[in-house]
Amino acid sequence: MKRSPTCRSASPAGFSLIELLVAVAVLALMTLMLGQLFSTVNTTWLGGQARVDNFSKSRVLLDLLSEDLRKGVYRSDICSFPNSDIALYTQRAGFAKGATNLRDISLVTYSLQPDTTLQRADYAVTFANTAGITFGNTNSLPETANAVARDTVSGVLGFRVLFLGTNGSLSSTYNVTNGLRGFAVGLAVVDQRTLEKLSAAQLQKLQSDLHDKVSGTNSIRADWQHYMDSQLPWDSYPRDLGRGIKIFERYVPLR
Repeated sequence: MKRSPTCRSASPAGFSLIELLVAVAVLALMTLMLGQLFSTVNTTWLGGQARVDNFSKSRVLLDLLSEDLRKGVYRSDICSFPNSDIALYTQRAGFAKGATNLRDISLVTYSLQPDTTLQRADYAVTFANTAGITFGNTNSLPETANAVARDTVSGVLGFRVLFLGTNGSLSSTYNVTNGLRGFAVGLAVVDQRTLEKLSAAQLQKLQSDLHDKVSGTNSIRADWQHYMDSQLPWDSYPRDLGRGIKIFERYVPLR
């Protein structure tokens, strides 16, 4: 009786060296592409976040300044905006330095620093204390030395406040006898990434130009936009400046 030959299953063949090299190359290429994609997304997100931070803080600052201006104490015997500085008494309750009781009036000041930080400082006072408020003085606010400064927003290249008179005209100076209907507030803000690319000399030049280009009788936004469209030497600044700067303007009525 004949036996049938034994059937043996063939062992699976392994990958050749060329196949392994091709697989490794494809995997490396996919890893590189994913890394580049992640880097692009991360850079875009960080850039957007930097813009949102400075710009969103600017909107919050405008809300705060608008509230201070609307609640301002504008009387002929009380100083407001001495030497065109943004300093005034406002009906915002607060605590004075070292005091434990709430005061009904606050002295607030806004000032733009050379490092592009716009600071708000406040000092709570009370009308019951005649030493706390300077009556009869319309030229100075000596209590500003007691105000506590707090950083509010960085990247501010321009900050101007104009006064809207009862006759509807704008002015860069405050005149208590002409009456006051409201304010025009302008902010020119740059995002953080662009800010880091600007030198100290460039920041100083931009702040000086934006301050001087406000005519005092027109829209702040219109004056700044005209300067950037026709006079600003863009070649002297980083390329990102054009898309990294944003102008805010708000009108604050008193009634």
